[in-house]
Amino acid sequence: MVERGKQGNGTPPLGGLEPSSALSRAGDLLREGRTGEAEAVVAAALESVPGHVELLAALGELRLRQGRAAEALEPLKKAAKKAPQTLALQNNLA
Repeated sequence: MVERGKQGNGTPPLGGLEPSSALSRAGDLLREGRTGEAEAVVAAALESVPGHVELLAALGELRLRQGRAAEALEPLKKAAKKAPQTLALQNNLA
């Protein structure tokens, strides 16, 4: 994991996570019921790697879980365009 420093609570800053680490952290937060924080982690990681398919898909899925279907469409469409063979992405758009 790439860490560009630590926040006061010992966790790396949101933008300091590689995509796989950001996805793992977001999953942990989601399991704790902290969906908004999970979304923030994924969104921050996307700033560093804007076209990352898994991050785009995760952002869309997190927004869907929050009942924000309209906001979920953009990242899900981008992910599906980059990985049209991924059935889960196609299902999320259906």
